[in-house]
Amino acid sequence: MKDWWNQQMRHVSEQPRAALVLLESEGIENNNNQTGDVSEQPTALVLPESEGIENNNNQTGDVSMLDDGSESEKEIHPINTKLLQDVMRNFRQQIRQFDPSRSPSEKWSHLVQWFDITDMRLRFAHSSVSRTFRQPPHNGYKLTELVDSFLHGDERPENMPPLVAVDWEGKLWVVCGNRRLWTLREFVRYWTLWDQQTTGLKRGSDDAACDAEKQNHCIFVGSGVANFCGCKVSAWRRGEDLGPAKSSPTHLKLDDLGNEALFVVVAPVPSELVLLSDVLEVLRSLGSGKGKRVLWIQDWSARATGAAGGSAECIKAYYDLLLHGLHSVDPQLMSEVAVRWQGEAILSGPSDYWTSVINAGRQGSLEAIRGALAEEENLDSAGQVVATIMHLGDVLALAGGRDVVLCSGPSTRNLNALAAKHAESSGFSAPQIETTEPLSLRLQAKGEGLEADTQILVTDKEMDINRKFKKAFCEPGNVDFCPPVNWVEALLSNFNMDEFVVKRKEQNGGDLEYSSAERLKEEFGEESLHPGDLKPSLAKAMNAAMLSIRDGMKKADLKKALKLCWVFFSEHKVYIYIGL
Repeated sequence: MKDWWNQQMRHVSEQPRAALVLLESEGIENNNNQTGDVSEQPTALVLPESEGIENNNNQTGDVSMLDDGSESEKEIHPINTKLLQDVMRNFRQQIRQFDPSRSPSEKWSHLVQWFDITDMRLRFAHSSVSRTFRQPPHNGYKLTELVDSFLHGDERPENMPPLVAVDWEGKLWVVCGNRRLWTLREFVRYWTLWDQQTTGLKRGSDDAACDAEKQNHCIFVGSGVANFCGCKVSAWRRGEDLGPAKSSPTHLKLDDLGNEALFVVVAPVPSELVLLSDVLEVLRSLGSGKGKRVLWIQDWSARATGAAGGSAECIKAYYDLLLHGLHSVDPQLMSEVAVRWQGEAILSGPSDYWTSVINAGRQGSLEAIRGALAEEENLDSAGQVVATIMHLGDVLALAGGRDVVLCSGPSTRNLNALAAKHAESSGFSAPQIETTEPLSLRLQAKGEGLEADTQILVTDKEMDINRKFKKAFCEPGNVDFCPPVNWVEALLSNFNMDEFVVKRKEQNGGDLEYSSAERLKEEFGEESLHPGDLKPSLAKAMNAAMLSIRDGMKKADLKKALKLCWVFFSEHKVYIYIGL
């Protein structure tokens, strides 16, 4: 097990994530006929009151462990019965062989992927656990003592064996390792990001030792993001002000981009749906730029926030489909764009990059990070904190020694403003920020209908386009909100279409031809153009415009990407979860 674990930990410095071993479920039935309200907040795990361990939920008593296959005395959710009866009891040996604390096997090591221990899908499946570990390597060790050892650097969290969890109704319910999960979660409450190269400071370290380790400071999240040495944890927990951190000019070097001015557009956050409107927005932003155009793909930041399920494969699949859409719609423009993947860039200089990210966290605060979020977004997880300071590191890498323009939509305006301010405080020229207004191409009003039915997708077939435009909102005379009219404008602007033709019978006035959207809007507002004529003609024109996209979708790699985007969220999986 030690050799297997050391093999996996060699990748930690390159991927500051947690690891997830993904296994297909075999014979584990996903029965959704359960009752009860599934809370959207993580279930709290309570330690029994004993030897100074505080019990915030006023529950007492040491119950039999879920890890041992016993039911809880306090049933907090129907998932308990489901997991224990249908999984732990019927497939106990099958599940337990996945748990390295019981069966240190290397048979699953090739399936390791890296994920975030703060993933909000990861849930305790029990109301309480014993206060001590019962399996190696920490058998007999108190949970709170191990947390303390982590904080002081006496032990490292990566020595914690993997957790085993089951995916049920979109949540990852731990079936082996509730105590391990509690310990790791308690640890990351204080230590959300740390330098993987630091061995940690031992108890009793003096100030001289702290000064010697300044280059290996770790980041904690409390009332703000500040710099603390391991030996100053006790002072921080008492609420003492340890003073500001000194800034550092260290940053990732992107020498391949040269020294000329950059016009940077950040790709959209991935999901299971690749919207054609996102493709058109990116092209519009890139087309408006001067200097060397760069499309920055934040694939590792997407994993930090759990976008597209936090799956590296699904994130890459999304961006592969997005890039295919961009190259299909405007190949000339994209031939002039430098596409850079964040993950590949980081691996070209991981030490400089993560140092810049850590320094960004040391100089910031949670209030600044909260202010950098989109207006409708709340600060709910450590992943958002990590992704934000990673963006600051990205901008430092792009701005180092160059003039930079950051182009984005309203949702990332505040984030880019924070990045520009941080770049300036670090000794670089503050990037210029340009904000574009999003295209209004949703086929129904916001909040109405499912996204898959109200958005035109890169992956839509001819029948999908016909169905969606047939059901699109299109009120006669209403040009203030008329998605079909907006799509005609998008076709004329982005698909090299000289004119848009509305087919009509001779008795209805014959065909109408529009070379600009302005005249079409005028006639639609006057009701001389009826929705019944506009919609079928628009669907036909859209299907013709998407032929180049559909031809490329026949390639094997894009077929695989399409399958990943849709199938990932519906498959029933069994997980082994390794938390860092």
